[in-house]
Amino acid sequence: MVGKSKGTALRRFEQIERRLEKDASLRKHYDDFMQEYIDLGHMKIVGSADEVPEAVGTVCYLPHLQRIQHNDEELHKAKEALAKGVPQNEFAQELKDLKLSKTVSHQSTLKLLRPFLDENGVIRLWGRIQHSNENYHTNYPIALPSKHPLSRLIAVHFHTQNFHAGPRMTLYAIRQEFWPVRGRDLVNVVCHNCFCHHPVPATPPQGQLPKAQTVSSSPFATSDVDYCGPVYLKPTHRRAASRKVFIAVFVCFVTKAVHLELVCDLSTDTFIAAFRRFIARREMPDEIYSDNGKKFQGAKNKISEMYDMINNQRNKEIITDECSHRGIVWRFIPPKAPNFGGLWEAAVKTAKSSLLKTIGGTQLSFEDFAIVLTQIEENMNSRPLTPLSEDPTELDVLTPGHFHI
Repeated sequence: MVGKSKGTALRRFEQIERRLEKDASLRKHYDDFMQEYIDLGHMKIVGSADEVPEAVGTVCYLPHLQRIQHNDEELHKAKEALAKGVPQNEFAQELKDLKLSKTVSHQSTLKLLRPFLDENGVIRLWGRIQHSNENYHTNYPIALPSKHPLSRLIAVHFHTQNFHAGPRMTLYAIRQEFWPVRGRDLVNVVCHNCFCHHPVPATPPQGQLPKAQTVSSSPFATSDVDYCGPVYLKPTHRRAASRKVFIAVFVCFVTKAVHLELVCDLSTDTFIAAFRRFIARREMPDEIYSDNGKKFQGAKNKISEMYDMINNQRNKEIITDECSHRGIVWRFIPPKAPNFGGLWEAAVKTAKSSLLKTIGGTQLSFEDFAIVLTQIEENMNSRPLTPLSEDPTELDVLTPGHFHI
């Protein structure tokens, strides 16, 4: 319990006393800080627990940790002390020349920067903003070598402090206090090696292909459908408005064959009509995949009614046995997940690209547009599914058209 921690608090306090006895300046800072808290009324000196008023209740002893707040001048002195040790190795000759009140040699990397020694023996550089309102450290930055570990630590510090900024911003922040030689090379290396500057996205493993794409079946037995558009038809007369139509794209899961249908609007009845034309020209599919469009959801409900009608005992004598035992399973991809429909999205992209390159913004009649779509469909079903060979004796390349002819 905290109330029984008097022994721990006393041991911590004795450690602080021993530390303060060794460092007079630290003791002065500590006394000033504690006196400030007493003056503000944040705490009160008591001789013992007996002097605490009874209204306070339980007396708790908290282990005490000293906290010294350094001011800006002390931080600058610490930076100068670190920078003062750098020239002993990197700028030894320059330091020797400056102590003798000489200019640095022409072979020095600081020859164009006009270096000088300040009163603390730190190599600083003359700038051109001495008449500005900036502080002394900005007007006369400390010279640093680019390959010294301290320079790299300073560059990493300013790069992180400025929210992993780019090379220009990082170098600007550094030059407010320091001037590293070949600073651009230094910050370029720091920014390039920073994982936040060029983050590597996590690449998840690719998922398994759907079963419908890996099991052999007849063309369009498992298909998907999507819409693209709108496109505009040629007006019937001069004062009439352009009619807006859409394109229904059916894609076979296995053979990648494409079937295009021109539809007048986005209603469910229009899609049912296009779907019936697709079945008449191709075959009755077993499964249909689509997104969660309202037109597709309405079509699913109507197809379910058609399926119930086909399986009704009263109608089995009228329709063929094959159609009575064949139903259509409609599957929707998850909402707001177009990546699940990459197969038909690619077909939509190809169809729109071919249509744009063929007619551009030209408006055609409904019959002419249907002809153009049929030709685009033929072209898409003639694209190669396997790599082309340079051997002239090889057979023709395999295309989706070979499967449904």
